[in-house]
Amino acid sequence: MYQKIRLIPIILVLLFTTACGSSKIEAPMAIDQQSPSDQSDVAAESTNPPESIESTSDESTESTSAESTGSSNAQEAYIFPDFPLKKLDGTSAQLYDFKDKIIVINFWATWCHFCDLEMPLIESLSEKEKYQVLAVNVGEDPDTIQKYLDEKGLTLDVYLDEDQSLASQFSVTGFPTSVFIGPNFEYLYAYPGMLDEKTLDSILTSIDEYLAQ
Repeated sequence: MYQKIRLIPIILVLLFTTACGSSKIEAPMAIDQQSPSDQSDVAAESTNPPESIESTSDESTESTSAESTGSSNAQEAYIFPDFPLKKLDGTSAQLYDFKDKIIVINFWATWCHFCDLEMPLIESLSEKEKYQVLAVNVGEDPDTIQKYLDEKGLTLDVYLDEDQSLASQFSVTGFPTSVFIGPNFEYLYAYPGMLDEKTLDSILTSIDEYLAQ
């Protein structure tokens, strides 16, 4: 069962982020009970730092009762439904195969300069048992992807989104974009733009603190 929970305030350093794409990557919206694809479209290279995730509780007749329990700002977490994944090696997987891990879906492309700069960090994260990295390549064929991995000496598991349907579901319009999902498939955070080590550490630390509550 998924009870109403307080949404996680992400404490991030102020920095400039960049992304490959034809439209602007904006700071993520506050999470509500909708799926990420129902939120405002991510829209040209961004220099906006991500904002803290804050709850947006409704004003209602139940507010007084909610305040008395200390949960007036609580929202019910969006739980991702299961969906299929196709690996670069031709095998299949499902999102729900990765229960009890913190899942990081990283949308990327070989032609994206900032994805290339970020990829060593994503590879390093994929080697940690606690996390499940789903490096989802968007719009490219397996041969192009494999050539890139071989040239860079990368060994992380890569998943295919050749028709861009998964990226569309997540309202991704620029690369890289990373989505963080909890051990029970709850939506935690989305970061549009290139992650650096300090920013990633801040996000993961805040997620750990939130999940420990």
